[in-house]
Amino acid sequence: MPLFSCEQTYTKELYYEYAWCAYHKLRSYKKLIFGVILVVLAVALIFAFFGRYFGAVLLVLSLPIYPIALKKSMNKQIENVWESNQVYKNFDYHVDFYDDYLEIISENGTNKVVYDKLYGILESEHVLALMVGNNQGNMFDKSKMSDELIAFLKTKARVIE
Repeated sequence: MPLFSCEQTYTKELYYEYAWCAYHKLRSYKKLIFGVILVVLAVALIFAFFGRYFGAVLLVLSLPIYPIALKKSMNKQIENVWESNQVYKNFDYHVDFYDDYLEIISENGTNKVVYDKLYGILESEHVLALMVGNNQGNMFDKSKMSDELIAFLKTKARVIE
């Protein structure tokens, strides 16, 4: 007999939120932007050292473009992944949560995930993801989960900050 149960639907909106949450918390989005900015500033400094002031100023003035371009690139990548995966578009599934594992039941079959094997939990405003690896997880819509279930899951794996 499961401790908790819920119905879930894998939607594009939830996938976008999950992907950005994973990117921010697992892929060090801020470190990447910081690294790009440092490289651009270093190149601008080299330009200035050799008297190429126009190039140095141009590089410094272009710094705000890099985070915007990176965000657009990531959104395009997320969109491509969503569009390429026909199986999970608006995919409905049922989840039973037991003391030591959870069971995902869908038209594709049943999947059992033991809590001890989880990499961690990602959480955003609307999504809770039980990560089975650093780039793969089971995404859940928090609005379809009770507060007790969310608290229970947080005792089963570490929350990735």
